[in-house]
Amino acid sequence: MKNISSILEAKDLDELKALGSYKEIRDSLQSKIDINLKVNGWVALDKRIRSLKSLVSNNKEKLTEICEFSNFENAKASVNELLDLKIKAKSKDDFKKKISKLIDAFYQGEFDPYARFEETKIRNFKSSSRLEGIELEEPDESITIESILSKYRE
Repeated sequence: MKNISSILEAKDLDELKALGSYKEIRDSLQSKIDINLKVNGWVALDKRIRSLKSLVSNNKEKLTEICEFSNFENAKASVNELLDLKIKAKSKDDFKKKISKLIDAFYQGEFDPYARFEETKIRNFKSSSRLEGIELEEPDESITIESILSKYRE
């Protein structure tokens, strides 16, 4: 099975072809998202990948909203029309799982390196401190410098 991220990051058709055979790439992608893409040929596969990346990225909130608040048949019809893709599901839970897999695979959010640094900074500090034999607890987010200063000013 091919790495899905490398398939989705292919910039053009030649780069996609360099990753492996058509059948191998199509089957890997279909097994990851659990949806039949109904494509036959490299050009159709490349076009479907690019359109799904665009549609899912632009309509993520709408897809999740449709799955949550619409009844099962209306949700299927709306999503099938929105994505130009026939998604087969036997229940609403199965449908939600398939849409979730689709969003996980094709959603391309904005990457913010500063936010990524902030997410990992405390975890990395705790891990490096543990190597030195120091056990740290998660800091309490509700404590601010103002609350500490006001405590000692009184």
